[in-house]
Amino acid sequence: MKKYFYLVLLILLASCESIFVSSIPTWSITKPKDSNKWVYFVGKGEDKDAQLAKNKAYLNALQDAAEFVGSDVVETYYRELVDTDAIAQFGITVSKQYQTNIEETVEYYVLFKASRKSIESNWSEDYKKTLAQEEEIKKLLSAAIEDYKNNNDVESVNKILKALALSFTFEIKNEELQSSIILEKALHQLSQIEINIKKYNPKTAEAEVKLTRKYGILHPPVKNAIVNASFMTYEPLASQIPSSIVYMTDNKGKFTFSPINPYFVKKGQVTFLLDMETALYNLSLVAPKEYLESLEKVISSIRVSFDYEQEQKNSSENVGISLTEYREDGQRLFTNLAQDTFVSYFNAENTNLTTITLNEEEFDFILEEVKENYPDIKYLIWGRVGVLDNAVVEDEYMYSIGGDIYLIDVDSKTIIKEESLARVSSFDFDRTTALTKGFQKYGKLLAVKYIANF
Repeated sequence: MKKYFYLVLLILLASCESIFVSSIPTWSITKPKDSNKWVYFVGKGEDKDAQLAKNKAYLNALQDAAEFVGSDVVETYYRELVDTDAIAQFGITVSKQYQTNIEETVEYYVLFKASRKSIESNWSEDYKKTLAQEEEIKKLLSAAIEDYKNNNDVESVNKILKALALSFTFEIKNEELQSSIILEKALHQLSQIEINIKKYNPKTAEAEVKLTRKYGILHPPVKNAIVNASFMTYEPLASQIPSSIVYMTDNKGKFTFSPINPYFVKKGQVTFLLDMETALYNLSLVAPKEYLESLEKVISSIRVSFDYEQEQKNSSENVGISLTEYREDGQRLFTNLAQDTFVSYFNAENTNLTTITLNEEEFDFILEEVKENYPDIKYLIWGRVGVLDNAVVEDEYMYSIGGDIYLIDVDSKTIIKEESLARVSSFDFDRTTALTKGFQKYGKLLAVKYIANF
């Protein structure tokens, strides 16, 4: 009997709860869904006086409607609404009302029903343009979410930054589409990306690099991301200059770096940095400086580096060099301007060469002379450098220098590398200085092209 008593009691309590909930209209909690024909707005007001609570509810609903109407309807139509429970021009009517008392406070709810056709017919051209642009932002942000779900994190950020750039081109009505909110979306996603070196060989400067999210199960890979690999290379007008190459991650978020640049320095550091240059440039055309700085700060932190020291391809301990210089008429010059510059460049890179003097000029005879007089030489850098042309240009002497240079394995008589620079030009008001500059410039250009072989 006692068991039945508790069962009846539970049924009664459930019934009471159902009655209580049903007395509160659902529209006051969740606004009815808009349709192609009707648009709904809900307002709430609180006051000790019932009429004032009602007026506040009307005002609150009208403020909500103003965002959709696209103009300040509050000041113009509030009195009409309070007096007639309608705004004829926009087809707005008071559909439902609800009042409840909580202690001494009156809570008043009102539901407006409006004709979508009437409202849209009153939209100005500027407002229509604003809505279209806001819709474009929504599409970009929605597409960004899909990219993120598919592990295209960087493309997702690119779309967010496009939306951010668009937000600066007109006055945003929708609070959820404000520039500051869109910026936070981009910063949040960028902060989740990290670059890791999975494995690398410091003797070859090769590395396997992977982009992932910092968080989540198994750290999802970031695919189709552009990464900039920066490093130093040899350059003729300076010892070393910064260079770079871009990579794209595969479906596993990976790519393999190898020093494919022929002038890659033998010892240095490679840095991998997320490349968002194009997106940032487009944004810089419209966005305030502080927005760009906050993005650049996060992007610049998405990087990783490794140090390397490559093994010598050919030992520099037994390398000889002999470059012969010629005048424009083919006569041999007994100068070593190009050769001395070549050697000094190598010495600056801690790669020593042995300067040798050769009398022979034909390939086979030269190798025999090297074996006989310089038996320790294993490799030979040999060639001819000469004046191709000279002239006077606006009171300055001009010389064009060219030549053919070879790196030879003496024992096997094999040409390892052949370099033919078409010409380099030099200018000076003094003839001898102009000629000297030309040979020296040619020597340095050759050194840059050969240093990577040692």
